[in-house]
Parts: sequence; structure tokens; C-alpha cells
Amino acid sequence: MVSKKVLALTALFALGISLSANAGFVLVTQTPNTGTGTLANTTTNNIVVNDQGQGILSSQMRIVLTAGNIVEQGSASGNQTPPLEELIESNPNRAFDSFISAGAFTAESGDAPTIVGKSDRLGGPGGTPASFAGSGYDVLWGPAVGSIPTNRPDYLASRITLTNTSNGTFYFVQGFNNGSEWAHAAGNGLPIINGRIVPEPATCSLIGLALFGVIGTIRRRAK
Repeated sequence: MVSKKVLALTALFALGISLSANAGFVLVTQTPNTGTGTLANTTTNNIVVNDQGQGILSSQMRIVLTAGNIVEQGSASGNQTPPLEELIESNPNRAFDSFISAGAFTAESGDAPTIVGKSDRLGGPGGTPASFAGSGYDVLWGPAVGSIPTNRPDYLASRITLTNTSNGTFYFVQGFNNGSEWAHAAGNGLPIINGRIVPEPATCSLIGLALFGVIGTIRRRAK
């Protein structure tokens, strides 16, 4: 007779495989800022991609704010790419500027991103110049020409700092070199509430339902 413990471990292992096979490739993390000046009462949102060996091809992002602002302190190139280290040394707040990236937090620590124009999936129209404004972004970009970053579990696609009064919607689509694509709420988008891009609750709900089902199965088999 199979023990309850073995049944539980088997069911949880199967659940882990299922979740891993359907795991998302994009993670949104937040850092509340308690500094002064331009960073006072703001939240920094990092958009991090795990390509799982598929290769980074392109990123598309659209931000639509109904309140608040995207914090833009300016960059060396003036097009929202990672800041120069020397600028961060003279003004540490620059490290938390809003920018798109090709995996790097500073201009010196990686290749510059290739900005194509507006997104062709999230707003657009594609082929027109990218839009960067305090009330929203609409941009399609990728790594440096000829570069396909691969096996990068912590590839920084973008850093977005928002005032804590910011509300709106965040849209993101990640394309991979093997032809696959992961749409991070490309349809309805993720809500932006008080400066935070709020992850989808669906994954947590599915895990909870699956665990509830596992417990029920174990109890029935144990009777």
C-alpha cells in the first residue's frame, strides 16, 4: 500500500513539473524608494526575463498611466537607455531612472538595446518612432544587432520607476529566438496601483487549487 507521504510527494512533484512546463518567462520585482529628491515617494519596477535557453529576441512594452508619472531623470543618449556609471557616481538617484535595457543596469555593463520603434502588438503602429513620455511608453526593442543573449535567468529588459500616485496599465510581450513568445498580459494588461505593477494572481490561484485537489486525492485514497 502506498503511504500518504509518498502520494503527497508524488502529487507535488507532478504539480511542480506542470508548473515548470508552463512557467512564465517574465518577472516583475519592486523596490520601494525612501530617498529624497526625485526618488521620494516612488517605486522602482524591474522587468526581468528568464529565457530558459531559448534566446532573447525582442521585447515590447506599453505603459498607459491614468494618474501619476514615470520618473525620467534623463540619460546620456536621451532615449531612455541605461545610465552611465559616471552619472550614477555623481547622482546615485540615476541608478533608478526609467529605461529599457539589453540585460544591463548601466551603459558600461552591457550592450546598448536596439530600439525599433513603437510596439506592433500592443499599441503602435509598428514602424513609427518609439514613444517615451511621463504618462506612458510604447516601444519595441531588442539586444544589440547580431546579439542573441541565451541562458540568461536574470536578463533586465526594463526598469520603470513610478511615482506612488501612479495608476494605469502595463502591457508586455517577450519574443524568443526559437520562435516562441510569451505575452505578459498582452490582452487586458497588468494593473498599476500606487506605483506598483501588480503581477497576475492567476498563478497563485492555480497553485492553491492544485494543492487543494492533491490533499483531497490523498484523503480519498487513505480511506
